[in-house]
Amino acid sequence: QKKKIEALRAVRRVLSQSEVPPIQVAIKAGAVPLLVQYLSFGSSDEQLLEAAWCLTNIAAGEPEETKSVLPALPLLVAHLGEKSSTLVAEQCAWAIGNVAGEGADLRSTLIAQGALWPLARLMLSSKGSTARTAAWALSNLIKVMISCFDCMSLKFLMPEFNSYLFPSSYYGLGVLRQKRKVSPI
Repeated sequence: QKKKIEALRAVRRVLSQSEVPPIQVAIKAGAVPLLVQYLSFGSSDEQLLEAAWCLTNIAAGEPEETKSVLPALPLLVAHLGEKSSTLVAEQCAWAIGNVAGEGADLRSTLIAQGALWPLARLMLSSKGSTARTAAWALSNLIKVMISCFDCMSLKFLMPEFNSYLFPSSYYGLGVLRQKRKVSPI
């Protein structure tokens, strides 16, 4: 277990510290299926955090690299829930935000997999960085919502944005107001 975590940490450091991270090398070496396996429930929080962080870094790559993370989405979304630690949930939100930022198709996939509500709930976290990360990820995710849902379905988001109104949340509010007229907060 300790060696696995050390290996995950080494991969994460390589993917996050390089000016040109070797994301393609990691993908071709089969890292994504292993990282998905390491996200399984029942794993230690340290293992979950490192695996999610590696996936976050891969999802920050080029569009095709981001798409390689698709098999991890169900577990990333699941770890936004109450059964995961705040640190793990925050890292999963960051990975989801990176994926959502890559395009409408990926945002639609995330919405279909149920990422919306858990991100909205995560914005209520008492930990500021978690709330900000969730707000940022949610703002990336809802870019597509206006075109596929009635604006009334977004009203539930307003209390969450209002509860944790950080500068990173302003973008999400702007997206909501720009796409359709939403009642003032």
